[in-house]
Amino acid sequence: MKVSSSPQMLMTTRFAINNFPLVGRLISGRADAAHYHKL
Repeated sequence: MKVSSSPQMLMTTRFAINNFPLVGRLISGRADAAHYHKL
């Protein structure tokens, strides 16, 4: 996967990095819910 260095991509990347704890919590929370649902 090639990462473009366009300003929009850089802004998106910076936004993702700044909000990584929130995003990670959301993803892990969703994964945990799916995991428990499977059990």
